[in-house]
Amino acid sequence: MSVGPSPFRVVVIDDSAPFRELLIDYLEGEESFAVVGKADDGVAAEALIDLTDPDVVILDVHLPRVSGLEVLERARERHAETLFVVNSSDDATQAEAVRLGADVYVDKATPFDEICDAIVRAEDDPPSS
Repeated sequence: MSVGPSPFRVVVIDDSAPFRELLIDYLEGEESFAVVGKADDGVAAEALIDLTDPDVVILDVHLPRVSGLEVLERARERHAETLFVVNSSDDATQAEAVRLGADVYVDKATPFDEICDAIVRAEDDPPSS
């Protein structure tokens, strides 16, 4: 029996420490989100996603060692129920991210409250199989 909605368990993956920490600080101030991990490169990202099995992954496209798109492609197979939010300042990657399984694609300049709203909307209206 559920006593109320649980917060979304979120992993934030971005190689920009200032962006990553600002986003984490914002998410931690929101009741609907609980940050359960962070990573700054693709290799660490894959391990973290497998370890935490989060509800939501906020994933930068451009990462060292393994790109965010490669992480998405590999992790999507193992984490079918996870919501993947891909962010980038390069709109040229949007079509590829969606093809690889991104549920939400946002520009890096998107305000954090809009990212949160997009996550909630995507969770409330999942794509039909």
